[in-house]
Amino acid sequence: MGKVIKFPSKEEQGMSYLEEGIRELMESKGDNDAAIDITIDTLIEVYKKYGNMGKQNFSLKLPPYIKEEHIGLITQQITDGIQILNHEHAKIINQLAAELVLTKVQLHHCQEALDKTSNE
Repeated sequence: MGKVIKFPSKEEQGMSYLEEGIRELMESKGDNDAAIDITIDTLIEVYKKYGNMGKQNFSLKLPPYIKEEHIGLITQQITDGIQILNHEHAKIINQLAAELVLTKVQLHHCQEALDKTSNE
């Protein structure tokens, strides 16, 4: 039997879920479509550009005289450390993405207000 491929991918499902959640939240707060689109477009851009940055991995060549039990312990400790670093990187990327989105939306609102005053 061949490999089963699920559509859409988990990544696409997650992004779709995120977009729907952002749209609902921002609409409930009275934001307009332009601000919502800026938010979603910025998040998509940031996650495409930096989303995999926090997923570190590497190879480690160990000498042949190290016992299997020690290799297992070393492997587990390294894996645990990398997972902690990946989690911290993801938190930082999420925080920076949120700050960037907020800044762009605030700039958009300021530009809208400026446009309204210049048209009056």
